[in-house]
Amino acid sequence: MTSTRAFVLALLAIGAAAAAIALAIGVRPGRSTVGELTRRSVPTAIDPVVQALSDGHARMSASQQAARPLPVSRRDPFRFKTDRSTSFDQPEPRGGAVLSTRTPRPSLPAEPTLTLAGVAEDASSGALVRVAIISTATGLYLAKEGERVEQRFEILSIAATEVRLRDIVERTDFTLRLR
Repeated sequence: MTSTRAFVLALLAIGAAAAAIALAIGVRPGRSTVGELTRRSVPTAIDPVVQALSDGHARMSASQQAARPLPVSRRDPFRFKTDRSTSFDQPEPRGGAVLSTRTPRPSLPAEPTLTLAGVAEDASSGALVRVAIISTATGLYLAKEGERVEQRFEILSIAATEVRLRDIVERTDFTLRLR
């Protein structure tokens, strides 16, 4: 109970001290606050900084009001230019370096390295079923005839020592042989 009483007495003392300070520096009801009087009557080192900030704020507000509005774009973002008005057959500039106006054609990805690691046979169901074991840079594939390896190569046929494949991108056939 004594600690609560001491706390209340401390708060009353702080309030009385604040009222005495306010009366001492001349605060009258309705005129101004303690903070305003303190800022006006006691100059500090921070006053030039506060003044510079308020000047900068005033200049920025004035420039924003005087700024002209941004231009409105008439371009439709959902339509692309369809006519080809630029010509690729422009004359070369005289002297100096020649800059190409043609865009380079995207090159095809490097052809992956395929290796025939082996051929597995299963004759348990009565028919001979062969599975090619093909090694690539990304992993090992087990594939039957008609299946694809790396979504690019289709297996055409599987023999005991070789596999015929078709490159779907290049539209070429080639053979992998056991080593």
